[in-house]
Amino acid sequence: KNTYRIGQCAFADCDSLTKVNFFEETYIYFGDYAFSNCDSLKEMELYKVSSFSQHIFAGCDSLEKIVIHNCYRSLSLHMDVFNDCPVFKEVVFGDDARMRSYSYGPPTIEKITVSENNKYIMSVDGVVYSKDGKELICYPKGKKDSEFTVPAGVTHIKDKAFSGNEYIESITIPDGVEYIGADAFSKCTNLKSIVISDSVTEIGARAFANCSSLKTVKLSNSIEKINASTFSSCSALEIIKIPEGVRVIEANAFYNCISLQSITIPYGVESIGIWSFGYCSLLKSIIIPNSVIHMEASAFEGTPLVVYCEAKSKPDSWDDEWARDVKEVIWGYKDNQ
Repeated sequence: KNTYRIGQCAFADCDSLTKVNFFEETYIYFGDYAFSNCDSLKEMELYKVSSFSQHIFAGCDSLEKIVIHNCYRSLSLHMDVFNDCPVFKEVVFGDDARMRSYSYGPPTIEKITVSENNKYIMSVDGVVYSKDGKELICYPKGKKDSEFTVPAGVTHIKDKAFSGNEYIESITIPDGVEYIGADAFSKCTNLKSIVISDSVTEIGARAFANCSSLKTVKLSNSIEKINASTFSSCSALEIIKIPEGVRVIEANAFYNCISLQSITIPYGVESIGIWSFGYCSLLKSIIIPNSVIHMEASAFEGTPLVVYCEAKSKPDSWDDEWARDVKEVIWGYKDNQ
């Protein structure tokens, strides 16, 4: 392909620049800070984008909208591309533009519009999906709705799809959804409740990390693993029931859940990871079933609780430092009842 390069800082600090015309036949590669601090630039129309580098439009105080007609590869709208663009609200994708992920996109974007003739993606109410409707790719970080139900037909919620939205309070994930990606809802700081259908078989790492208002979670009964840091720093989470089909609780799964008071670990769980319940300061007790084969070091670091173990003594496969900071361990719990 023919590519034209706009170098680093090429038009930086051009305060009076209001419009740039590009050749429609040529792909453009943008260097770092190419249009940074162009305070009068309100809209940019790009015909063929090769790739975005860092901070291209950083500090463009008047930039409201960008139109991308075509791109060489799928784009990730990294936040730093539009860093400090306070009124930037809309991205428009043309017929041949593709989008790989939102990737912690700009916090001000309220909607993403996609041409009806686009062959790869589509937009419904500002939310981006794959053209066949099976993948939810991007829920704009600045979209202000408080509730959302994932539409019928969606099977996959992509990595980082909702990440960083500070307005949404409640999400329903219906039957048919099979996969929730890594960081899918991370840093949704106003999210208070979520219902996950039993059709979901996998929830990616950090999926709900740093959801500081999350109090109510209904987990799918079909998952077999609580991935690493899935609920880390969910500081409002008080009670959660782990489904009976879960076999593994990975590292940091509930790390720093400072309001967690009750959790049920079902028989069938085989492995509990490092710091999985670290710094859960209100958690006073927990029952570890006989099925747990592997217990990693510092699983309860910073959590001075009483651990009731169904095993009569420490299994050889448990790490010697598993009980660091534990207040007391009671072995043979069921036998003593």
